[in-house]
Amino acid sequence: MNLHHLEIFYTVAESGSITACAERLHISQPAISRQLKEFEQRIGVVLFERLPRGMRLTQAGEVLREYAARLFEIARAAEVSVRELADARQGHLAIGASNTVGTYILPSLLARFRRTHPAVRISMFVGNTEQVAQGVADLRFMLGFIEGPLHGRDLRVHRFLDDEIVPVASADHPLSGRRRL
Repeated sequence: MNLHHLEIFYTVAESGSITACAERLHISQPAISRQLKEFEQRIGVVLFERLPRGMRLTQAGEVLREYAARLFEIARAAEVSVRELADARQGHLAIGASNTVGTYILPSLLARFRRTHPAVRISMFVGNTEQVAQGVADLRFMLGFIEGPLHGRDLRVHRFLDDEIVPVASADHPLSGRRRL
């Protein structure tokens, strides 16, 4: 699949017409029409219904538009990330964190990061595991830090810290002398 053809398809789908697409991409209308037809022939599917006034996506066109939207969003995010890596001393770091991590663990780590990277703007969302995972999946956060398990997500998970939770009781309490609860 040719990304240039996909861009033309997506721009026509979003703008609603070949004329608007041609203006937005600075390409002639006949060239847009020709490339759109080539794209449909190459993938073997009609993507638009040609109507007297404009074009309407077919069912296949709707499916492809959704994939194209995600692909171009990922491309934009990749471009931003690469630019920020080129100069790691500036940019924006968007982080999502579940409640305990965002409240008790990350603040000191981010303060240390900020001392070494003062021009980096940091934003942090604190919510539950599901909200953070969804934010990472939607590319609203570059990183997410969670405590709970993920189910059915296409996200890469790496262990960051092992947190030990221990019971605390008065020395006089009957449970305080037990080795196991």
